[in-house]
Formats: sequence, C-alpha cells, structure tokens
Amino acid sequence: MIIDWNYHLYIVTDHKILEMKYAPLANHVINEVLLDQVRCAEVNVNTDGFICELIDMGSVSIKF
Repeated sequence: MIIDWNYHLYIVTDHKILEMKYAPLANHVINEVLLDQVRCAEVNVNTDGFICELIDMGSVSIKF
C-alpha cells in the first residue's frame, strides 16, 4: 500500500495550468496548458461549509 501511492496536483496561474501526476515505482506525467492559447477561461471555486473554508479545502472547476 505505501509503495503504490499516487500524487496528483494542479497548479493554476494567470498564464498556465500545470497538471502533475506521480507514482513512485511507475512514472511521472506533467501536462501544461498555456492560457494565452485559450480564448475564454472561467474558474469557479466552491467550498462546502465553514470547516472546509478554514482549512482551504474545496473544489475548483475550470471551463474553457
């Protein structure tokens, strides 16, 4: 179990969206979308209650 964990991270900036996937004994993948190539992007952030807002946990949806 400990050997087969996954790490999945999204980094959203003004210029690009970076997706990083990593599995220790398998591989790593980095995908990048430059936002200057996209005509319109809408970013929505949702938090589900007070506790999630305190610990900065929520959902981010991006529409192109």
